[in-house]
Amino acid sequence: MRRIALALSILAASAASAAALTPGDLSPQEQQLYATFKANPTSAQNFLITRDYVHQAQATVSNPSNAASFPDKPAGFSVRYLLPGDKDIINQAVSLSVAAMAKTLWA
Repeated sequence: MRRIALALSILAASAASAAALTPGDLSPQEQQLYATFKANPTSAQNFLITRDYVHQAQATVSNPSNAASFPDKPAGFSVRYLLPGDKDIINQAVSLSVAAMAKTLWA
Protein backbone atom coordinates (compact mmCIF):
# COMPACT_ATOMS: atom_id res chain seq x y z
CA MET A 1 0.00 0.00 0.00
CA ARG A 2 2.86 2.38 0.80
CA ARG A 3 4.41 1.71 -2.60
CA ILE A 4 1.19 2.70 -4.36
CA ALA A 5 0.90 5.90 -2.31
CA LEU A 6 4.52 6.75 -3.05
CA ALA A 7 4.06 6.12 -6.77
CA LEU A 8 0.94 8.29 -6.87
CA SER A 9 2.67 11.14 -5.04
CA ILE A 10 5.59 10.99 -7.48
CA LEU A 11 3.25 11.05 -10.47
CA ALA A 12 1.32 13.99 -9.06
CA ALA A 13 4.53 15.91 -8.43
CA SER A 14 5.75 15.36 -11.99
CA ALA A 15 2.45 16.40 -13.54
CA ALA A 16 2.29 19.57 -11.45
CA SER A 17 5.82 20.56 -12.41
CA ALA A 18 5.32 20.63 -16.18
CA ALA A 19 4.78 24.38 -16.43
CA ALA A 20 4.82 25.65 -12.87
CA LEU A 21 7.60 28.19 -13.46
CA THR A 22 6.82 31.50 -15.14
CA PRO A 23 9.24 34.05 -16.61
CA GLY A 24 8.68 36.24 -13.53
CA ASP A 25 10.08 33.46 -11.32
CA LEU A 26 13.42 33.41 -13.13
CA SER A 27 16.62 34.83 -11.70
CA PRO A 28 18.17 37.79 -13.56
CA GLN A 29 20.63 35.45 -15.29
CA GLU A 30 17.82 33.10 -16.30
CA GLN A 31 15.72 36.02 -17.55
CA GLN A 32 18.55 37.13 -19.83
CA LEU A 33 18.75 33.64 -21.31
CA TYR A 34 14.98 33.37 -21.57
CA ALA A 35 14.96 36.56 -23.68
CA THR A 36 17.04 34.74 -26.30
CA PHE A 37 14.53 31.85 -26.48
CA LYS A 38 11.16 33.53 -26.06
CA ALA A 39 10.73 34.21 -29.79
CA ASN A 40 10.38 30.45 -30.30
CA PRO A 41 7.41 29.17 -28.24
CA THR A 42 8.73 25.60 -28.06
CA SER A 43 12.19 26.70 -26.94
CA ALA A 44 10.70 29.13 -24.42
CA GLN A 45 8.46 26.44 -22.93
CA ASN A 46 11.29 23.89 -22.78
CA PHE A 47 13.54 26.49 -21.17
CA LEU A 48 10.92 27.07 -18.45
CA ILE A 49 10.42 23.32 -17.97
CA THR A 50 14.17 22.79 -17.62
CA ARG A 51 14.63 25.72 -15.24
CA ASP A 52 11.66 24.56 -13.15
CA TYR A 53 13.26 21.13 -12.81
CA VAL A 54 16.54 22.76 -11.75
CA HIS A 55 14.67 24.87 -9.17
CA GLN A 56 13.02 21.71 -7.83
CA ALA A 57 16.43 20.04 -7.62
CA GLN A 58 17.82 23.02 -5.69
CA ALA A 59 14.86 22.87 -3.29
CA THR A 60 15.41 19.14 -2.78
CA VAL A 61 19.10 19.60 -2.02
CA SER A 62 18.24 22.42 0.39
CA ASN A 63 15.54 20.35 2.11
CA PRO A 64 16.30 16.62 1.75
CA SER A 65 13.21 15.67 3.78
CA ASN A 66 11.18 16.13 0.57
CA ALA A 67 13.56 14.09 -1.58
CA ALA A 68 11.16 11.17 -2.06
CA SER A 69 8.87 13.41 -4.11
CA PHE A 70 11.58 14.68 -6.46
CA PRO A 71 10.22 13.96 -9.97
CA ASP A 72 11.80 12.37 -13.01
CA LYS A 73 13.01 14.68 -15.76
CA PRO A 74 9.93 16.09 -17.46
CA ALA A 75 9.18 16.01 -21.17
CA GLY A 76 10.77 19.07 -22.69
CA PHE A 77 13.80 19.02 -20.37
CA SER A 78 17.02 19.76 -22.25
CA VAL A 79 20.63 20.03 -21.16
CA ARG A 80 20.80 22.92 -23.62
CA TYR A 81 19.20 25.14 -20.95
CA LEU A 82 21.44 24.16 -18.02
CA LEU A 83 23.74 26.68 -16.37
CA PRO A 84 27.12 25.86 -14.82
CA GLY A 85 26.60 23.76 -11.69
CA ASP A 86 23.04 22.69 -12.56
CA LYS A 87 24.12 19.18 -13.52
CA ASP A 88 25.70 18.66 -10.09
CA ILE A 89 22.59 19.95 -8.30
CA ILE A 90 20.36 17.63 -10.32
CA ASN A 91 22.64 14.66 -9.62
CA GLN A 92 22.56 15.42 -5.88
CA ALA A 93 18.77 15.69 -5.90
CA VAL A 94 18.41 12.41 -7.78
CA SER A 95 20.75 10.67 -5.33
CA LEU A 96 18.78 12.02 -2.38
CA SER A 97 15.54 10.94 -4.03
CA VAL A 98 16.75 7.39 -4.67
CA ALA A 99 17.99 7.09 -1.09
CA ALA A 100 14.70 8.42 0.29
CA MET A 101 12.61 6.09 -1.84
CA ALA A 102 14.78 3.09 -0.92
CA LYS A 103 14.44 3.96 2.75
CA THR A 104 10.64 4.20 2.40
CA LEU A 105 10.32 0.96 0.45
CA TRP A 106 12.57 -1.13 2.66
CA ALA A 107 11.77 0.32 6.05
